[in-house]
Amino acid sequence: MLRKHGLVFLKKCESSEIEFETLRIRSRFSLLARLFEVVSYSDELTKSHFEPSNSCSVVLIVLPSAYHRTGSIIHSIQQESETRISELRMVKLDAIQGAQFTTICGEIDDVSMIMADIITVMSLYGQADRLMDYANRGEESGVLVSSSPVWVEKQREFFFQHPKNFSQTAIMNFCSLLIIKPHVFANHSGDIVQALLDEGFEISAMESRQLDPGFVEEFLDGYKLSGGKLFRDSCLELCSGQSLIVQVRQDNVVEKLRKCCGPIDPEIARAICPESLRARFGIDLVRNAVYCTDLEEDATRDCKKMFE
Repeated sequence: MLRKHGLVFLKKCESSEIEFETLRIRSRFSLLARLFEVVSYSDELTKSHFEPSNSCSVVLIVLPSAYHRTGSIIHSIQQESETRISELRMVKLDAIQGAQFTTICGEIDDVSMIMADIITVMSLYGQADRLMDYANRGEESGVLVSSSPVWVEKQREFFFQHPKNFSQTAIMNFCSLLIIKPHVFANHSGDIVQALLDEGFEISAMESRQLDPGFVEEFLDGYKLSGGKLFRDSCLELCSGQSLIVQVRQDNVVEKLRKCCGPIDPEIARAICPESLRARFGIDLVRNAVYCTDLEEDATRDCKKMFE
């Protein structure tokens, strides 16, 4: 604690805004409306608590052939107690990027299966034996996993360090936006993604992101008049950790997505729409699992704000 002119300006205190699992290298989180990123550990003892000796990182790619099972694959990863998804995004490689990819991945002979359509790329961290199990399943499982630390680091940089190098996969027609909120991102985003696919929605773009408080307040500006504390708490929730930003497409997509999400209050949702996303994964009005576009005229605007 530091004092200046008798006033406290730095104080150590407990915080309920972040969890232990958040404090790993490359994790981003919001605390007191400010964004932070963990870049290193202060000492080896701290590192040993967060990164046991049997842990490692891998890059997992969901191949185009397994697109319809993307949510189930994410779900299976999230069921591993010591495994977490640190970054996730959908990309489409062009010819030049496909050639670049072959030079940074010494474990794949045929890049055409990567370039056939959109792929979902994830950076994973967890117990080595668990993660290597994905590598041992082979391409028939619909995923490609890099097992060499050298290739992992090169692929992470290729896919995640310079995201603007890739053309955006979002398509700005017949679209709507869904945000999987931080309180369910780590454990249930796979379930929600698979539910969308099973309902017949096309997922054309998807990206994990730590949202900036100023951006969120501007994005939700239309809800400001509906309630001061609820609005502030909703903004804080969306900034409290990683969210999964999803663009879905279908005919009459806004109405259908809204129905899939259910009433904004999870208690009401459980009473009248028990199979809806908010009924299944929501906790209260603020932690209600997902945000979705409410109005037809806002759909393209929402998607452009997130993906352009």
